Amino acid sequence: MDASALSISVMALLALSALSCKRAASTSMAPAPPSTPGPAEPGAPEPVIVGTVIDSFGHPIQGATLSIRDSAFRATTDAQGEFSLSFAPGSLRVTAEAPGCLPHSRDLQVTQAVRYPLGPTMLVRIPDLPRETVVVATEQGYRPLPVTELDRRGINFGSVYAAFPGRCAVFSLQRDVPILRGSVLFVVSPDEHFQLVRVEDLHVTTDSYPGSVGQCPGVPQGARVVATRKGTMPERTFFLSTTLQRGSYCFVRSPRVHPEAPESRQGYCFEWEVDPSRRFGASMTEPREEPGAPSEQLIDVDDHGA
Repeated sequence: MDASALSISVMALLALSALSCKRAASTSMAPAPPSTPGPAEPGAPEPVIVGTVIDSFGHPIQGATLSIRDSAFRATTDAQGEFSLSFAPGSLRVTAEAPGCLPHSRDLQVTQAVRYPLGPTMLVRIPDLPRETVVVATEQGYRPLPVTELDRRGINFGSVYAAFPGRCAVFSLQRDVPILRGSVLFVVSPDEHFQLVRVEDLHVTTDSYPGSVGQCPGVPQGARVVATRKGTMPERTFFLSTTLQRGSYCFVRSPRVHPEAPESRQGYCFEWEVDPSRRFGASMTEPREEPGAPSEQLIDVDDHGA
């Protein structure tokens, strides 16, 4: 998916996401003007499109550029994020851009010389992610999800797998994780090799040696992959869910690597609590560290009855 296509698809899904671009001073936003264009004001010098460019917290973005495809019409937002863009009546594609943000385009059909109220246009910032960092949109902007060390149990299934002791590995969640409260989950991962799984009975995933997320024989499959809207750019993947139910979740890599590799034990886990009152991003409560908590241990289990 190229950046242009991604920008359109992501923006169509992110009406409630919680990301921020370069901001001007915070101001209260006036109610959005009606979407139906009205008649031209008496004596208006030219047809114009008016509106604001904001981040998804409702803060104005200063210095965003507005343009109309196949024309020389250009405008720049002021400190309040407002713009006035001249146009020639007809079929228009209006594009808003700002440094570090996904551009966003809207198609309009304006056949008369009017003052057209476009309303707010939201831009989403592309975060600067270090490798292996997963970030979530919160009310304060992007925040990294802490790495959760998963408990691993190696399983040897009798004589059939005698040459491969510990052939399967079960990964479970035994530690406190951050609590996220919100109405929309919006997460950005470094690449497309992540998936969101729902944790059931502390079970996160099972790995079958040597590589892919799979099923170890005889092990209950408590976790399941959660369907999310997804958009991918080079080294960036955007996850969006507006229907996430309360519960525990983890972002884990798929396909995973050798189950004994250190990175296989890592997930990005959280407890989700639905809070419809939070429109722009989730709140995050960090887990409390318990002094003297036992370190992770590997327990090998022989299940000759499997």
